[in-house]
Amino acid sequence: MLKMPEARQVHVRQRLKKELDQVNAKLADSGYEPLKLAELIESVRGDKELADGSESPADADVAAKPDAKRSSVAVQEIEAAVKSAYLRMLCRQPDQEELSVAVAFVQESDESVSGFRSVVWALLNTKEFVLTH
Repeated sequence: MLKMPEARQVHVRQRLKKELDQVNAKLADSGYEPLKLAELIESVRGDKELADGSESPADADVAAKPDAKRSSVAVQEIEAAVKSAYLRMLCRQPDQEELSVAVAFVQESDESVSGFRSVVWALLNTKEFVLTH
């Protein structure tokens, strides 16, 4: 999105904000905690920028060393992230098979962030997501 022209970025941000407000209204009706756009984008994209626009020291170290691998993520953290993604996108918990496939995929990826990003894109492209939203 950062490579888009400024006018397009403003338009997309306004549209995303409007859609997020609609989702939060539905979540509030169901008794769930509302989503925050910055946290949602950061968790899905794996942004390197912090909220104040600065780069975290750990990410700067990895960026400085292109061959460096990020540390492996615990299975419990991957499971929690996958469950959160299912709740946020499909409004349900994943069944055991879905959870195990997603966790295995993230673990087999070169980087956990890119593996999780692929899982999120897979959820976005399901018929269930399209029909729900």
